[in-house]
Formats: sequence, structure tokens, C-alpha cells
Amino acid sequence: MNVGGAMLKVAAVQMSSNSNKESCLKKAERFVFLAAEGGAEVVALPEMFNFSGTIKEKKENSESVPGPTINRLKELAKRFRIHLLCGSILEKDRGLFYNTSIFLNHQGEIIAKYRKMHLFDVTLPDGSSWRESELITAGNEVVKVATSKAIFGFSICYDLRFPELYRKLARKKGRLFSFLPLLPWKPVRTTGRPW
Repeated sequence: MNVGGAMLKVAAVQMSSNSNKESCLKKAERFVFLAAEGGAEVVALPEMFNFSGTIKEKKENSESVPGPTINRLKELAKRFRIHLLCGSILEKDRGLFYNTSIFLNHQGEIIAKYRKMHLFDVTLPDGSSWRESELITAGNEVVKVATSKAIFGFSICYDLRFPELYRKLARKKGRLFSFLPLLPWKPVRTTGRPW
């Protein structure tokens, strides 16, 4: 990828998550290793990469930031000297839950934290519904960070449907935007569209 005249090798990880957190983390670590071995300078994991399950299970597996998941990834970023976009995890902070993305530099330091702003709530034609807001609290901060590689702006999944976020990021001089989708199967199967 050419960013401001300089080449930047970026790897986007695509993986399925399940209710076995350790299995998800090992899978993510393996993909990060492969990307780094392939020369990636920036590696991006997907939304909610470290766990998928029921609302009750998600609450039980939520973490503070930093917590076990981010601490493991900090070590990977440092070991491979890469920037690592830690997809997103379910963050628990003062009794609330957020869909949170963390960006680590090549020294394993947290340089950005973004909480998903636009939550996906929909009622499908068959009457069933998907309500991200049943668990997650919306973030309220537009986040960008400048690195020696590029200026990164952040978004997660359904945020893509709201161009004002990207206008704000562009005004903040963002050049590379992260987009971490987790496409809920039920809406895709029912409507043929992810949102």
C-alpha cells in the first residue's frame, strides 16, 4: 500500500471466532506470526476476534484494557516489531461494556483506543431482531493517531454506514482508516445484506 509516497505492507486477518477464548487467541497469534513473517508492518485482527458466544458468555469473557488479551498481543507486537490493530474485544469498564479496538505500536505500547460509536440494532423481515445495544454502550470519540508509518483513523463494522465519522477523521488528517467487520449471519442470511 502506498501511503504518502512510502510503501506500507499491511495484513488483514480474517478468522472465525467461537466460545473457546484460548483457541481464538491461539488462532489470532498464529495469523499475526504468519503476517509478520511475510513482512507485514501493520497487522489488523477482526472485530470481536477473541470470543463469540451468548450475551451471558460475552459478559463473563469481557476484559478491562489492558487485560489478558491485550497483554498477550502487546508481547506479539514487541516481538515482531509490528504495529498491531487488535481487532476489537468486549471491554468492561466501570460496569459498562464497549466494543473496543486497541492499536499497538512496534514496542507493544497502546497508542490508540477506539470504542465503536454506531451500534447495529435491526428488526428483520421475519420479525427476529439483532440488538447490539442490549449489551454494548456506544463510544463517543473520533480517534486518529499519527505514527511514523501513516496517520490512522478508526472505525468498527457498522460505523461504515455513517459518513460523518469519516469526514471528521479526514478533517483530523487521517489517511488510513481501519474497518473491522463482524458480519452477523442472521441478517445476511435473511436479507442478503450485512446491514
